[in-house]
Amino acid sequence: MKKALSLIFAALMIFALAIPCFAGFTAEADFQKVEFNVPKRIADFKLDGVLSEYETYKIDLKPSWMSAAYALDADKDLVLGLNPIFAMSWDENYVYYYTEFECKKGLSSAYDDDPGSMWKDCCIQGNFSDVGKTEGDRLEFGVTASSKTGKMLTNTWADYLGAKWDVAKDSFAVAKGNKLIIEGRVPYSAFSKVAAKEGAQYGVCWVFAFGIEGNHCHLQLASGCTGAGKHADYFAKFKLAAAPELPKETTKAAAAAAADAKKPAAAAQTFDPIVIVAVAALVSGAGVVVSKKKRR
Repeated sequence: MKKALSLIFAALMIFALAIPCFAGFTAEADFQKVEFNVPKRIADFKLDGVLSEYETYKIDLKPSWMSAAYALDADKDLVLGLNPIFAMSWDENYVYYYTEFECKKGLSSAYDDDPGSMWKDCCIQGNFSDVGKTEGDRLEFGVTASSKTGKMLTNTWADYLGAKWDVAKDSFAVAKGNKLIIEGRVPYSAFSKVAAKEGAQYGVCWVFAFGIEGNHCHLQLASGCTGAGKHADYFAKFKLAAAPELPKETTKAAAAAAADAKKPAAAAQTFDPIVIVAVAALVSGAGVVVSKKKRR
């Protein structure tokens, strides 16, 4: 009898483990067709949680690009309606990103003792790979701000190149109310063997995660990370594009500033204009006296 009960219990456990973490999944309409350009940055990059002009550029996250994974079917529309702010840029060494979004069920990210579980609630998950990779060939990392201590938490779930990149060194995260603001940079060496230059293309998938007590809600740019397994070949493709042309006003201002910087420093002017006029008058008067003396 005990043996039979044990077998039944074991079967129930196997069945439970077979149930996916997400009860529902909605694939993106543009499955395996999501592609976009990322312009090169012009401004200096600072890990300060501020979306700055020419540092990163907003990406228009089209509804047809987004997939969703959710524990409750009732949350499908909540997930698809998240509408995060998202931006990216690049240079020869890094890909840069910025995001902010609201944790609609309340900020829940107290994973200070277990950062690897942050995906269950509020965080961002970044996935990168070379184009053409499949299944689990990817870099996958997460960043959040703890709802318990306010500290930034990071984790790496997949490191297919064995780069051992220090995520924390290149990341910034802060929570403001229920809003998460996360900014960072990712070195190409952590996910690619393709040299960074205009026209180069890479795979990417971003997950904007929120939820409370296991009621997970994930909005995903393309797919391949959550809801339907790990598939690098489902990732979006982004191409490195040229920096935007600056507006003429900005260009003129920059040129003027550069020209001023090259000019030699002007001589110090410590005389008051009134004093200068008075001195000139004295000199003129002295000249008149000298003239009179010569006539004598």
